[in-house]
Amino acid sequence: MQQALNEGGDVTLGANITAGSGDSALVVYSERSVIHLNGYTIDRGLSSPTADGSVIVVYGFLRLDGPGTITGGCTTGYGGGILIKGDGAVNMYGATITFNGNAFAKAMALGSSTQQSDLGAALYNYGVAAKNCFGA
Repeated sequence: MQQALNEGGDVTLGANITAGSGDSALVVYSERSVIHLNGYTIDRGLSSPTADGSVIVVYGFLRLDGPGTITGGCTTGYGGGILIKGDGAVNMYGATITFNGNAFAKAMALGSSTQQSDLGAALYNYGVAAKNCFGA
């Protein structure tokens, strides 16, 4: 999956993906990548705060199409489910981000447009973002 994201292509899941104990976050550098969750789940598998514990890190552009779920991210820094860095952007349609978290907030922001100007990033959320590994 990381290879397809590196090439800036479309990825359509055909099964749930669960990270192994040595796996790191999926990283999007491309100016155009699309993940079609297709009803499946991407699970980082973390249940306690871990350095760099996000599920997906976005430096480029990611379109995330649901239905489907991003879960299992738990980081000691920013992020959790999806960490948007630099000039990165994410458009999310019909997906769910749940049971992720970070050390700075006990709940994820909900809304149709959340601007994180301190990171120079934007998340346009037309799905659901709720709950996290810190118990909120």
